[in-house]
Amino acid sequence: KEPNTLSKAIRSIKREKRPTKCFVCLKNPSLTLYKRVVLYITLGSLSRHFLRKYISRLQRGVHINCQICGVRLE
Repeated sequence: KEPNTLSKAIRSIKREKRPTKCFVCLKNPSLTLYKRVVLYITLGSLSRHFLRKYISRLQRGVHINCQICGVRLE
Protein backbone atom coordinates (compact mmCIF):
# COMPACT_ATOMS: atom_id res chain seq x y z
CA LYS A 1 0.00 0.00 0.00
CA GLU A 2 2.79 2.45 0.83
CA PRO A 3 4.34 2.71 -2.68
CA ASN A 4 0.91 3.23 -4.26
CA THR A 5 -0.07 5.91 -1.74
CA LEU A 6 3.24 7.74 -2.22
CA SER A 7 3.02 7.47 -6.00
CA LYS A 8 -0.46 9.00 -5.99
CA ALA A 9 0.69 11.81 -3.69
CA ILE A 10 3.71 12.58 -5.87
CA ARG A 11 1.55 12.62 -9.01
CA SER A 12 -0.80 15.06 -7.30
CA ILE A 13 2.12 17.43 -6.61
CA LYS A 14 2.99 17.40 -10.32
CA ARG A 15 -0.61 17.81 -11.54
CA GLU A 16 -2.16 20.29 -9.15
CA LYS A 17 -1.80 24.01 -9.73
CA ARG A 18 -1.84 24.50 -5.94
CA PRO A 19 -0.64 21.30 -4.29
CA THR A 20 -2.22 20.21 -1.00
CA LYS A 21 0.75 18.13 0.17
CA CYS A 22 4.23 19.20 1.26
CA PHE A 23 6.79 18.25 -1.39
CA VAL A 24 9.60 18.10 1.19
CA CYS A 25 7.71 15.79 3.55
CA LEU A 26 6.69 13.51 0.68
CA LYS A 27 10.30 12.62 -0.09
CA ASN A 28 11.42 12.29 3.54
CA PRO A 29 11.79 8.55 4.28
CA SER A 30 12.32 9.19 7.99
CA LEU A 31 8.69 10.32 8.36
CA THR A 32 5.79 7.91 8.74
CA LEU A 33 3.61 7.38 5.68
CA TYR A 34 0.83 9.34 7.38
CA LYS A 35 3.10 12.36 7.93
CA ARG A 36 4.43 12.15 4.38
CA VAL A 37 1.01 12.36 2.73
CA VAL A 38 -0.79 14.80 5.04
CA LEU A 39 -3.46 16.71 3.15
CA TYR A 40 -3.40 20.46 3.82
CA ILE A 41 -6.94 21.60 3.11
CA THR A 42 -6.12 25.24 2.42
CA LEU A 43 -3.20 26.91 0.74
CA GLY A 44 -2.69 28.87 3.95
CA SER A 45 -2.32 25.73 6.07
CA LEU A 46 0.31 24.32 3.70
CA SER A 47 2.12 27.66 3.66
CA ARG A 48 2.16 27.83 7.47
CA HIS A 49 3.48 24.25 7.69
CA PHE A 50 6.23 24.97 5.15
CA LEU A 51 7.26 28.23 6.81
CA ARG A 52 7.36 26.73 10.31
CA LYS A 53 8.97 23.42 9.49
CA TYR A 54 11.44 24.40 6.77
CA ILE A 55 11.86 28.08 5.95
CA SER A 56 12.22 29.26 9.54
CA ARG A 57 15.05 26.75 10.04
CA LEU A 58 17.05 27.70 6.97
CA GLN A 59 20.33 29.40 7.64
CA ARG A 60 22.12 31.75 5.31
CA GLY A 61 23.54 29.92 2.31
CA VAL A 62 21.37 26.83 2.86
CA HIS A 63 18.75 25.78 0.32
CA ILE A 64 15.97 23.24 -0.17
CA ASN A 65 15.76 21.13 -3.31
CA CYS A 66 12.46 19.71 -4.47
CA GLN A 67 13.23 16.08 -5.20
CA ILE A 68 10.03 15.83 -7.23
CA CYS A 69 10.41 18.66 -9.75
CA GLY A 70 14.05 19.73 -9.28
CA VAL A 71 13.35 23.32 -8.23
CA ARG A 72 15.88 24.82 -5.81
CA LEU A 73 14.62 27.17 -3.11
CA GLU A 74 17.14 29.54 -1.56
